[in-house]
Amino acid sequence: MLGRPWLVGGLLLSLCGLVGAAEKPVYPFAPTAQQSPASGGMPRIPMEAVPPALRDKVRGVLEQTSLTSKAQPEAFHAEMPVYLWLLDHPDLTVKLWKQVGATVQDIHDRGDGVYVWRDPTHGSEVHWQSAIKTHNLHAWYAEGKVKISPLLPMTHFRALAVLSFREGQDAQGRPAIQHQVHFLLRCDSKAVSLATKLLGASAPRMAEQYLGQLQMFYGGMAWYLCQDEQRARKLYRQVGLIVP
Repeated sequence: MLGRPWLVGGLLLSLCGLVGAAEKPVYPFAPTAQQSPASGGMPRIPMEAVPPALRDKVRGVLEQTSLTSKAQPEAFHAEMPVYLWLLDHPDLTVKLWKQVGATVQDIHDRGDGVYVWRDPTHGSEVHWQSAIKTHNLHAWYAEGKVKISPLLPMTHFRALAVLSFREGQDAQGRPAIQHQVHFLLRCDSKAVSLATKLLGASAPRMAEQYLGQLQMFYGGMAWYLCQDEQRARKLYRQVGLIVP
């Protein structure tokens, strides 16, 4: 919300559930992630990998984008199977964050691969689902309506968050992952123009910070789970998961 001050609703709360819509996140550890030099443009979107029912919607965001942004790429120690599992289960990732002290809002699995976040107070509602899953790319398509400012009417939007990642090793041979998210938003251009005008030169940096929270949501938890196996098993049990 602009008065708080948020850029287009915190980039639509960074797809809401994908970062838990955190109001005051509290991370109980210092992640070992290190920034890498900024990458180039957004990776190519393989439309053939998008489910047929979503292709026109994804293409619409790509062809009529109101706002684009990207986070700084990050590298962190984690195992790829854990990281991929988190990408596929944002609702459980929210529960895991809660167990380690983060203040996040609940999201709901609708049961058909679609996740939902609602704010009954302001009438906001967002639905999102995986649009692309390849060996080095995970993209989410989202749509809905949000109240991005008390001064503006409800804004309907469509968005695409594209997370590229790759697996490697550090100098000591430990497993590491590098990832970066790009964000594309299609909504009322007047709302976007007003938000960027009010925030001025701070808008790009603010957008980058919100997307950094999205990377932290997945990368930070993957790092945390891979630091101590027994601690991770205990955390899984606390959210109702049984790990062999």
